[in-house]
Amino acid sequence: CLGKNPVERLGDKDKSLFPILDEVVKTKKPVWNIQLSFRLPAQTLEQNLRISYLPVLSKTQKVTGIVGIVTSLPATPIDSRYSSEEDRSLSRRPLDAHSAVAFSHDIQEPLRNVFQSLQILKAKFKLSSDLDTLNFLDSSLISLERMKDMMKSFLDLQQLDFVELNQEEVEIRTLFEETLLLLKYQIAQSQAEITCTGLPSLKVDKIQMLRVLSNLLSNSIKYRSDKPLIISFSAKELAHHYEFQLKDNGQGFDPKNSHLIFAPYQRLHSFHEIEGYGVGLSISKKIVELHAGQMWAHSVLGQGTSFFFTIPKD
Repeated sequence: CLGKNPVERLGDKDKSLFPILDEVVKTKKPVWNIQLSFRLPAQTLEQNLRISYLPVLSKTQKVTGIVGIVTSLPATPIDSRYSSEEDRSLSRRPLDAHSAVAFSHDIQEPLRNVFQSLQILKAKFKLSSDLDTLNFLDSSLISLERMKDMMKSFLDLQQLDFVELNQEEVEIRTLFEETLLLLKYQIAQSQAEITCTGLPSLKVDKIQMLRVLSNLLSNSIKYRSDKPLIISFSAKELAHHYEFQLKDNGQGFDPKNSHLIFAPYQRLHSFHEIEGYGVGLSISKKIVELHAGQMWAHSVLGQGTSFFFTIPKD
């Protein structure tokens, strides 16, 4: 749909979608769960759709297309709900968190079906000399894998809205050591030197806090520099809470980009440079906030990054 104006892309039926498509092209980020209602001529039912748009990016991060995911919802009778065009615009709104989670679950099944169908096609063409078709199938399978991973990351983030913390007294040092075991292969590959000091015992949700530590450590390993990687994890006691710091000597980032670090789907590197969808830190921050704490980061480009978070004593 690139190289065409909005009317050429969609026709002239609902211009409210034009700015959304242009936003996807401009920001190179997906737009999820827009609910659209419309009525065709001579119909007494309102047709309801749920639409998401995902950009297709080239290796140079250029938008080469847009994938639209459309789910048909039950039609509703036309009634006095829409007394004016302003009222009608209320139907075009993002879905709530419950609907977003339901949608992400629903879309996974057709994605699996398409993926399996393409695998079958690839198997049939495996001995073929049609290299263009084989390359197309390989590219399509890779794109579908990325879409599946993106949907999973979206689901992981949204599900935190419904988490009930199971807090218990936990030795943070023991939890950190469990995290090191979970990441032992990545740590061995990076040859990281990791230390911890002054870690207290606190009431936290063990599973969720394990996710925080795992995400922070994975981030330090992923964004390491050419220097031998050194990571330290420490805590200091303050009046009403403990302040934790995970510090590395990796690539770091420009402080002017600090506002992007914890925003979901915001990345400072392209996917082809470093894999990932930019949700790990968003998840970590959300978990810390569920514990009534805060999370932030300080960094100097080329010198490393320190992630800080607080957990109340009580």
